[in-house]
Amino acid sequence: MVRRLCLILAPLCLGAVCQGCASGPARVTTAAAPPAGYGMTFVADGSGDLRQVSDKLANVAKEERAAMVVERVQWSHGKGAVFPDLYDAEHHQAQGKALAQQIITFRTEHPTSRICLIGYSSGASVALAAAEQVPPGTVDRVILLSPSVAARHDLRPTLRASREGIDTFNSERDAICLSLYALGTGDGVGQAVAGRSGFEPICERAEDHQLYKGLRQHFWQGGEQWAGHNGGHFGCFNGEFLRVQVLPRLLGRQ
Repeated sequence: MVRRLCLILAPLCLGAVCQGCASGPARVTTAAAPPAGYGMTFVADGSGDLRQVSDKLANVAKEERAAMVVERVQWSHGKGAVFPDLYDAEHHQAQGKALAQQIITFRTEHPTSRICLIGYSSGASVALAAAEQVPPGTVDRVILLSPSVAARHDLRPTLRASREGIDTFNSERDAICLSLYALGTGDGVGQAVAGRSGFEPICERAEDHQLYKGLRQHFWQGGEQWAGHNGGHFGCFNGEFLRVQVLPRLLGRQ
């Protein structure tokens, strides 16, 4: 039944069809050295290698003359490989490990540069996997946009990795994340999805409560407040939303 729903909803909800690509080896690329005084933002886009957020954010940063370089994370199975990208948890971990190595190398070579990490939709799984595998305080900030991961995903390792914590943008109008409640995500089935309901803190020790103070959850309050974001799954790559809500946080201004 779940498989049938996936086949029916794929073109409507995710904008592409699965090509059944096999999981390849993790790719490690070398980020270009930013100009002096510039930071680096690594962006893991959503399923299907569509470059939704990275291209728009790069344009916004250029228009605003922001002191930041946008580095697209090449983690996808390939063009149109929506379902392998969404459900291949082992691939998420492997690509996250490769990204973590890239981040650690960049931090070693540029100890004073600002490093941020963005995960959009299923790319949030890769961003989280990367943050979970770097030393504490390695990145400056993590931003998750419509994250297609379970609400009970353990954020404690990522909160340790990020000096300024995590900002996550969620919306109850996100129909994609609502459908994934039944279809499942790479890290869970039959669970609330963070992109719609937000993350549920996991606090087993006193120190966990302190860690989760670094989690800032932003829930959709209407297009006017969110600079044109319509509350849907794809509103996160609206250029004005990225300019008003995301860019200032990447630059440490909010």
